Amino acid sequence: MSSFPSYDQIVQSIYRAATGSTPWHEALHLMNLGLGGQFSQLVAVDKASGRLALSLHSTAAPMEGVLDYMREFHRHDPHVTHALTLESGQVFNTDRLITSAQARGLSFYRDFWSVYDVRYGVAGKVAEDEGVVALYGAFRSADLGPFDAKSDTLLARLMPHLGEAFHIYRRVSALAASADVGRLVIDRSSRPTVLLDAQRFIVHANAAAQQLLLEGSTLVARAGHLGCRHPAAEVLLVRELAALGLDQTDAKAHAAEAPRRAFALRDLHDLPVPACLWALRPAATMGAFGGLPRALLILPTQRSAEHVDPVVLEASYDLTPAEGRVLGLLSQALNVKIVARTLGISVHTVRCHLTSIFDKTGFRSQKELLRHVHDVFST
Repeated sequence: MSSFPSYDQIVQSIYRAATGSTPWHEALHLMNLGLGGQFSQLVAVDKASGRLALSLHSTAAPMEGVLDYMREFHRHDPHVTHALTLESGQVFNTDRLITSAQARGLSFYRDFWSVYDVRYGVAGKVAEDEGVVALYGAFRSADLGPFDAKSDTLLARLMPHLGEAFHIYRRVSALAASADVGRLVIDRSSRPTVLLDAQRFIVHANAAAQQLLLEGSTLVARAGHLGCRHPAAEVLLVRELAALGLDQTDAKAHAAEAPRRAFALRDLHDLPVPACLWALRPAATMGAFGGLPRALLILPTQRSAEHVDPVVLEASYDLTPAEGRVLGLLSQALNVKIVARTLGISVHTVRCHLTSIFDKTGFRSQKELLRHVHDVFST
C-alpha cells in the first residue's frame, strides 16, 4: 500500500475496524498518514465521571505517552474543554486554538507533550450520546510545523465516517456480548470473571464480577469499558492486556505471545488484588467466546498468601490445572500425603506434579518454591 493512502482506502479501513475485520491501530495509522501526523488517538470520555472510557491509538503512538495521558494528563488537556463545546463532526486545529505564548504556560504542553516531542494537533468531536463523548486527534512534533488547511479539510470529510464507525463498533461489541457459548461457562464460575475485547469493552461479566463492579472498590465500568478504581491498577491492566497481543492479525506474530498473564491490581485502599488475564483466540477456543480475539480477566475469591487461587498460580507459573491445584494446597502448609488425600490421587502423582512444577519455575526445593509464592502473593 502507498505511503499516502487514498481517501477511499482510509474510509474502508475505518469501517473494517468498526466490524472487527481490521485492528483499530491499523485504521488509525492510515488515517494518521493521510493527515500527515506522526500518530493519532481516538478516545471516549465518560460523561458522568469525566474519566477515559476508551483509548484507541495508531501504530506509531508512544505507548508510555498514552499511559501517561490515561493516568494523569487527560485531566490537564486544554483541548478537551473546547472539543466538548463542538457539534459532532466539527474539527479544530490546536495551533489556532492555543498560541505559542499560551502553550508555554500550560502544564499539558510543558510537562507532557514536550516530553513526547509533540506540539501540534488537528482534532475534533467524533460522536456524542447520553453516555460518552468520542474525540479524535492526530499529532506531530514542532519540527514538522502546524497542520495546514488541507489536513483540516480532510479530517472534516472523514469525521462523519469515523463517527458512524464508532457507533457501529459499539453496537457490534454489544451484540457480540449476547452471542457467545462461553458466557454460560463464565456464569457458572464463582470467581469474578470478565470477558473483554482488546479495547477493554466488557463483553460479559458473571454475577461475582458484577458485584465487584457494583461495589466499585477494585473494578469499575465506564460507558461499557472496564477500568480500575486505583489509577496505577488501570495503567497496569492496560499494559497487561496489550501484552496479550489480541490485536495481532498475523498468526505468527501472536503465536509467541503468552496466553495468560498474572499480576496484582490495587483496590481503593491500596491493597493488592491478585488477577490474571487469559488470551482467548477463536482458533484455540473453537469460537466459544465469539469470532474475535478476547481476554478473560479472572480475580480469585481468596486474596491471602495461604490460600492462593490455583487459577492465578497457573497463570503465574505456566502450570496445568492439576499442577495449580497441587501448588495451591501445598501453599496452605499441607504435606504431600494430605494433598494426595484431598485431591483423591496418589502420593506418587503429587510428587510427579511437584517435579514438573520445579522444572517450570526453576526452583529445586519445596521450601524455596513456597517462600516465593508467599512473597509474591502476600498482602
